Amino acid sequence: MNALIPDIDTLKKVVKINSSLPYESIEPYIEDALDIYIKPYIGKSTISKAHEDKGSDLYNKLLRALGPLTLMLASDELGVMFGDAGITVSNVQGVDK
Repeated sequence: MNALIPDIDTLKKVVKINSSLPYESIEPYIEDALDIYIKPYIGKSTISKAHEDKGSDLYNKLLRALGPLTLMLASDELGVMFGDAGITVSNVQGVDK
């Protein structure tokens, strides 16, 4: 469990996602997005400060940045594709082959 985004409901506050999406599908990408895109710019101490006060403006801004970056990294896993036709979802669950 990631401390900044501990559950799917927290993620839903900053990004639009399907309500049936399991947290386990997203969780591995939260720490990656934090390490790749956020931590190099604001540092561990700032992230720790935001984690200590989840009602702070700093936490809310960090969450607003981390949510979309997490989904961007998870897009392959989730079957989301970006192209000339816009955003498409390849959902093959329940399809007989």
